[in-house]
Amino acid sequence: MPLWANEQMRGLPCQWIEVDEIWSYVGKKQMHLKPGDDRRRLGDQWTFVAIDPEMKLVPGYRIGKRSRENAVASMTDLSVRLSNRVQISSDSLRSYVDAVEQAFEAAKVPSNS
Repeated sequence: MPLWANEQMRGLPCQWIEVDEIWSYVGKKQMHLKPGDDRRRLGDQWTFVAIDPEMKLVPGYRIGKRSRENAVASMTDLSVRLSNRVQISSDSLRSYVDAVEQAFEAAKVPSNS
């Protein structure tokens, strides 16, 4: 994300966020990689994207392998941009369960009991 957008995309009043991944590849498709190829940089790559369908806003995205690590990083980035709790909809990628819990854990309101 450009530096100006990174600084300005804070305290967003979103109510509902849709998250998804867009597939692409770099250099060659995953199935064509050879043993000496750098698998971190070549092959399948995914753009993790968060979209507010009401405001038509993309508050965050991340490009990388379709891994739990990138899902957590994507959700963590999203969580610091929002001013309140939101409803998150996804395509049920398993990594999102942990990612959302981990990223929004710090946003939980402490109980008074």
